[in-house]
Amino acid sequence: MKLDQLKKNYLNSKIQYVIVDKLGAVLESDNTIFEISKQANLASVDPFFESIITLLTSREAFQIACVNLSIGGANEIVDVKFLPQDTNENQWLILIEKLTEHYKNYQLLAQLKNTTIINHQLLTLKNQNLTERDIFKNVFIDNFNHQLRNPLTTITTFCDMLAHTELNSAQQNFFNLIQNAAKQVQSKIDDVLDFAILQSGKFIFKDTVFDLNASLQQIITAYKALTKEKNLKFSVEIDDDLPDFVFADQFRFEQILTNLLNNAITHTAVGKITLKVSLNFVRAQKVNIRVEVIDTGVGIDPTKLDLVMERFTKLNTNTTTNGYGLGLPIVKTLMQQMDGSINLQSKLNHGTTVTCDFNLKRNPLISDIEANKVVEVKNAKKPNGKKSILLIEESEEIQILVLKLLAQQGNFYVEILPSTDNLLETLETNDFDLLLFSEQINNQNILDNDLIKSKKIKVMPKIILASGINDTKLKKFQKAAVDDVISKPFTPETFLNTVFKNLI
Repeated sequence: MKLDQLKKNYLNSKIQYVIVDKLGAVLESDNTIFEISKQANLASVDPFFESIITLLTSREAFQIACVNLSIGGANEIVDVKFLPQDTNENQWLILIEKLTEHYKNYQLLAQLKNTTIINHQLLTLKNQNLTERDIFKNVFIDNFNHQLRNPLTTITTFCDMLAHTELNSAQQNFFNLIQNAAKQVQSKIDDVLDFAILQSGKFIFKDTVFDLNASLQQIITAYKALTKEKNLKFSVEIDDDLPDFVFADQFRFEQILTNLLNNAITHTAVGKITLKVSLNFVRAQKVNIRVEVIDTGVGIDPTKLDLVMERFTKLNTNTTTNGYGLGLPIVKTLMQQMDGSINLQSKLNHGTTVTCDFNLKRNPLISDIEANKVVEVKNAKKPNGKKSILLIEESEEIQILVLKLLAQQGNFYVEILPSTDNLLETLETNDFDLLLFSEQINNQNILDNDLIKSKKIKVMPKIILASGINDTKLKKFQKAAVDDVISKPFTPETFLNTVFKNLI
């Protein structure tokens, strides 16, 4: 078949020719697409033509696209052209082009495009919402953190100072209760703040050499008092073969133990809590230590052991309605990041055993003399001469605390600013050896204040009193040329050592 014939056949199947007079009466039709009878009026063929007939008196060509026609049982989407005939002023040529597939495909593409645009907009809105929620969460947590740590720092530090004073028996008992309660509150706050970074899993680890036995004894002393308050027995088994000193993050190590012990006490009404610490093995410079916390509490259904490792899981049973909260999920995450392992065994109404295997580092060359050097590093040398310090802190409690700690040393002059309003004037009229400033002043991050970036401040050592620390904060502190960080709450020793170190 020749090309001309193919073109003719193809075109004939797509286009219908109809000749009508100016009143809309059909004179001829090839009926390629629709069956249209001669002498029929267009108005009766399809309602579309009813409104068109009045235009046939104008003698001007026109076209209407995407018309749905239903004639003689055929339904098609067409373009319709109306062409006046020059040879006969009474006649019009109507070209009906079948474009059903074209318009259906076009509609499908349009729908797909619209769907894609809508999905993209929804995703954008979702991401925007998540970003706004994340920003709000971080701001809230920073403010929450700051507002809690100031009074907590006051309580814990004054407790440490009070411990070195003479107390009668009744006062000592009250003091122990306050100190233990403060430590519990601090532990809970640390859990809540750690939860904020639990999703990213990016906890901060600061490995140092520390006295393992001293760390354990400090925890044991605290929890003897706590278990006594609940009339629980507290049994302790410490392996004599444990190394004296290990290299790890002491804070995180103690956080794991306190979380496990807090959980055990919370879910044990009668009976006892047992803490076992034993040596698994020593290989080269690595030491593997096992910590077991065993309680005789309500226990957990063995089929639900995995659930309590998830955040905020709450198990409702006949024996307890207490949620296991953040303790175990944080322990699990910490153990994973410390290259350790955790195992949970329990039986409903018969208690729970949590086993943690720590992979710590040790230096086999550490001797007693070298261990003493570690202690000397902690106790920084006191600076000589009178030193002038500028403190920017809005909390009156922290102001009093810093004054008290430095006044005891006898060679410090401290000026206090509750805000940055008069900072430049103060710097211009005084020479300071050290700048101490709170991370937040009037609910604003002080490092965002342009005054802190002034040349006058850059020449002196700067220590920031931070409401906890994380990777993001440390990078921001470093960028702002902060020389050192003291995290609230702090001990008198930590505060003074850091101040001394930056003045020598």
